Amino acid sequence: MQLGIADAATTGQSHLEYEVKAAFLYNFAKFVEWPRTAFVTDDAPLVFCIVGRDPFDGSLEHIVDGRTANGRRIDIRDNVNFGDANMCHLAFVPQAEDERMARIVHAFHSGSGGTVLTIGETDRFAQAGGMIRLVIDEGRVRFDVNIVSAERAGLKVSSQLLKLARKVER
Repeated sequence: MQLGIADAATTGQSHLEYEVKAAFLYNFAKFVEWPRTAFVTDDAPLVFCIVGRDPFDGSLEHIVDGRTANGRRIDIRDNVNFGDANMCHLAFVPQAEDERMARIVHAFHSGSGGTVLTIGETDRFAQAGGMIRLVIDEGRVRFDVNIVSAERAGLKVSSQLLKLARKVER
């Protein structure tokens, strides 16, 4: 299969976009505090889940390889369905899941004691109760935070992270 110039540019841009988004996910994990009850043991990993198809193409694994967040190693699970909500601490809902997004967000907020940090890309993500929405704004990846949803889940979002948000929904 050959890519035309326009296709190659789009593919490269998409790959770069998801490299940046992978870095955002890792940094979000460092600036959010989960309740102790979210972990089975004191040394349990922080589990990142990608709902459906993984758009990161290895970028997320590369970013978190050998790193920790809040003193916990990070495990990544991809192609997760909402029935697996109880094993996740952070769930990324890609654009491809837009049609099922509201059901997915609900499942992650009601599973695992509701302590899953939900991150998505769709326009309606925050309205559906998602916690962090990644957006492209003037060619840059930015994010909005639905602090009400995060607090309802017992997650503590650092004030430093909130200062960097494009918008904080209260």
